[in-house]
Amino acid sequence: MVLKSSKRAVRMRASDNYPAPGLAIEVMETGFNEGLEAGLAAEIEAFSKVAVSDTARNMINFYFHKEMASQMAIRAASKFGTLRLLPLSAVASWVAWHRRTLS
Repeated sequence: MVLKSSKRAVRMRASDNYPAPGLAIEVMETGFNEGLEAGLAAEIEAFSKVAVSDTARNMINFYFHKEMASQMAIRAASKFGTLRLLPLSAVASWVAWHRRTLS
């Protein structure tokens, strides 16, 4: 019952671009129905599939670009002596532009 409602909630909130939440529920279901060993084997299989996916690569790249932008803003603020906060859209635009040129 709980897993069924969880699957429905995940389908509604996470698109097909984010397979990890759905796979996590499937792994839990396998563990509940087939035992601990089968659940652990299913977890290894699911993690190995998700860890090398395009979604994971893109999320990791986004994280590092965001951190790089943050560090550049801190260095610029220390250089110029003032800290001006940029709107999130400006930071997102900068990251998208650099991501496009680095890819």
